[in-house]
Amino acid sequence: MRVITWNLGRRRRQANEKAWAYLCNVLHADIALLQEAAAPGDSQIGHLALHLLYRDWGTGVYAKTLALRQVSVPFDPNRLVVCEVSIPAVGPVYLVSLHAPTTKAGKEVDPVKWCNQALDYLDGLVREHPAIVGGDLNASRTAEQWWPGAGNGPLFDRIDAGPLFDCHHKFNCEEEQTYFGSTKVPIQDDHIFVTKPLADLVTKCYAVDNEETRNVSDHIPIVADIAVAAAEIGEGECASGAG
Repeated sequence: MRVITWNLGRRRRQANEKAWAYLCNVLHADIALLQEAAAPGDSQIGHLALHLLYRDWGTGVYAKTLALRQVSVPFDPNRLVVCEVSIPAVGPVYLVSLHAPTTKAGKEVDPVKWCNQALDYLDGLVREHPAIVGGDLNASRTAEQWWPGAGNGPLFDRIDAGPLFDCHHKFNCEEEQTYFGSTKVPIQDDHIFVTKPLADLVTKCYAVDNEETRNVSDHIPIVADIAVAAAEIGEGECASGAG
């Protein structure tokens, strides 16, 4: 089973369609945890729960074949989206897409503080329930060296000590740059976590950095493969192509 987190960059419609086509037809996502995404023009993509932040783009959860049951969230529900799915051989699993803000209503906000508030909620939600969590945290382990004292180090110390397991960190000694927008700081904004009982099922996790992903967004996707056979979750159609 392939899980992807990707901030699609709220770019023009054509770029969004190309990103969806790449996500479905090249990366073959079974599950995608999306930020700054608009719904694709192809209505036959599968299941999508998208909570809009502005006009037609927002934060969402996509599943190719699995039915999504949306879970009510008391904390910033347009930036923290939770759905439940049932995965054969695993059981009920929460899928969580989150997008930490850097501004709200034109004012700067602290993404690390937001992440800690989100964790206050998620720690209770996922401690006794399998979950896959991914998104754009606007925070990273290496950010501590660029902005000392901003809280990035303690944030990831908290994550490591809690119920969530950092998939990319399992397979890579160092973080990979995933944001290439208005910054010269090479940080990994984007992350995938699973609850620790699922950690042993994660077989690989990596960033996809190529011309195609760079052209459709200012973020690149993170991919995690989890050892649940595609046959166990069913086969289905995805987006037919770019518009």
